[in-house]
Amino acid sequence: LAEIFFIMLPKLFEINKEMRHKDIGEFKYTEDVLMSLHPYHVILLAKNQKGLKDLYKIVSDVSIKHLSKVGNPLLLKSVLNEYRDDILVGSACLNSKLFEVASTKSISKLEEVIDEYDYIEVQPPMVYSYLVNKGQIDDLDEVKSIIKDIIYTAKRKNKLVVATSDCHYVSKEDKIFRDIMIANKGLRNIRHPLCLMPRDNDSEEEKNKYYKNPIPNPDQMFLSTDEMKEAFSFLNDDKLIDEI
Repeated sequence: LAEIFFIMLPKLFEINKEMRHKDIGEFKYTEDVLMSLHPYHVILLAKNQKGLKDLYKIVSDVSIKHLSKVGNPLLLKSVLNEYRDDILVGSACLNSKLFEVASTKSISKLEEVIDEYDYIEVQPPMVYSYLVNKGQIDDLDEVKSIIKDIIYTAKRKNKLVVATSDCHYVSKEDKIFRDIMIANKGLRNIRHPLCLMPRDNDSEEEKNKYYKNPIPNPDQMFLSTDEMKEAFSFLNDDKLIDEI
C-alpha cells in the first residue's frame, strides 16, 4: 500500500497544482467510497422501549440507505451516534475493530478504541482458531494473551466485560451443517469469509497443501455456564471468570 501511495502521490499533485500535503486529510469521502469500505462488527442492544424503536430505525437505514455493493448492510458511525442514548454498543467478535487493534496495535491504542463501546466482549480461544489456521496469529497461546490484554485494559477503563460464546449452532454435532454452508459459494459466487479451501487460481502446491492439512472451522456451539468457565480457565482467576 505504501508503494502504491508513493506512485499516486505525484499524480495527485500534478492534477492539483496548489495542493499541500495537509490538504489530503481534508478530502471528502463519496457515498461510493463508503459503500465499498470493509466494515467492523458491532453488537447493538436496546436499553428500553425507545431503544427498541431506534433499533428498528437503524435496521431500516442499513438495509435501505446504506446497503453495500455486495449486499451487506452497513451502519455508519454518524448514524449510530444519533441513537446512542438508548442503545448499548458491544465490541462483538474477532471481526471487530477492538480485536484487530488488540492483536496488532499498542495498549494505548487499545485504550482509545475501548472508549468507543459501552461494554466489551471476549470469546473462548477456540472461536479464534480461524486466525491461527490462516496464519494471522501464531497459536492459541497468543490468542489467550490478546484476550487477557482486552480484559485487563477494559477493566482499567471501568468498562463492563462479558464472555460470550459467539454461538452459531446448538450442539457440537451440528457443526457439519455450518461446515457445508462455509464450503459452498453464496450469492454472486462469493465464498464464505471462513472458507479457506483452495480457490480456482491457486497453484497446485497451494491446493496440495490444503488437502494434506485440512483446516477445521472454529467450534461455535452453544456453551453452558460451566463450559464457558472451563473455556476461560486459562485466566487462572476464579473471581474474574465468574465476573465475566
